[in-house]
Amino acid sequence: MQTPTQIGSYEVLGPAGAGGMGFVFEARDPELGRRVAIKFPRDEPGERGLLLRERFAREARSLSAIRHPNLVTLYEVGEHEGLPYAVLEWLEGASLEGQVKAQGPWRQVDAARLIAQLAMATHYLHLNGFLHRDIKPDNVLLRGQEPVLADLGLVKALEPDAAEANLTVAGRALGTPAYAAPELIRGDLEATGPRSDVYGLGATLYYLLTGRPPRGEAPSVAQLLAFNVAPASRYRKDLDPALSDLCRRALARDPARRFRSAQSFADALIRWAMVQEQGQAIYGRSFASLWEEEAAFAGLDSRPPDPEEHRALFWVGLSGALIGIASLVLAVSVVGVRSAGAQPKAERAETAALREELRQEVERRSALAEENGRLRSDLLVARAETRESERPEWFELIPEALRPPYP
Repeated sequence: MQTPTQIGSYEVLGPAGAGGMGFVFEARDPELGRRVAIKFPRDEPGERGLLLRERFAREARSLSAIRHPNLVTLYEVGEHEGLPYAVLEWLEGASLEGQVKAQGPWRQVDAARLIAQLAMATHYLHLNGFLHRDIKPDNVLLRGQEPVLADLGLVKALEPDAAEANLTVAGRALGTPAYAAPELIRGDLEATGPRSDVYGLGATLYYLLTGRPPRGEAPSVAQLLAFNVAPASRYRKDLDPALSDLCRRALARDPARRFRSAQSFADALIRWAMVQEQGQAIYGRSFASLWEEEAAFAGLDSRPPDPEEHRALFWVGLSGALIGIASLVLAVSVVGVRSAGAQPKAERAETAALREELRQEVERRSALAEENGRLRSDLLVARAETRESERPEWFELIPEALRPPYP
């Protein structure tokens, strides 16, 4: 398709890109004076081309109803010379890939929070019945400090109809090999689902933390078939083990071993970031409990190395040890006093004072242990209430008009 001068009411400024799924023009909206991106699907002959155009138009109309601060805005859908097109928000910011190449890997907390935002946007896309299938650093642009998942070229309905099912051929690879989930690379349509996008989110986090894709810049055929991913900590020695484990979990070869949803991945990253910034577990849930819940859901028996232990459990254990030591000292003191019946009166008084001091210390330690036990009980109750509502505090900060339904 040659570059037109006009598409609908839009003035075309020039080509902006092309790929296997279509091509994009930069244009200007004369009424609002803003720049836009106009996207066309690739033009194929015959019945398959007709079905592709119909699907593009139908899914573009559906996507135009979706509004999320971290998803590119789709303004309208039209047709030009028999081809459907979608008018999208024009984003000026650099991509994550360009920024990392220019400035290097991100701070760990910043990377975790950014991917959590993208994960919530991806979950919102899933709730509305769509998969992205091509999440990667080059498809994430920055609108100021906000990440925007920009390229929806491979977006697909979660439950296509019979005609659509024939458009994606089993065995045909989808996505970008360096960042795509194994099932997308194999073209395994049956295994492809929301957890395929979780893999893309994990791969993007991996890139932000290390400055390299999980399988290298140009993975060989053998690497793609093996699907081996080295731990992110191999390329970043100061990487927090808990964050490395979260990244590894999202990049699991088997979809069943990944986080069960993009929202679960977002929750885990937010908890980790809050622990780093506030130094405490959130809602009484440690990383160990998080992994146990995820493993139980997937029917697995896995636990991450070096999990972040809960503060209350630490104090309960420490209190028990101190009580044991105090009891031992008291027992030794009692034996010593009994064996010294002929001690002078002053020494007996000093011994009695020491015994009273030890008794008070034991009582104080016992009270501390009881208080820590109550605290742990309260935390477990809070955890149960949080699991029942499944709505953490940060969820309420999202404007109601933009707030997705929380599963």
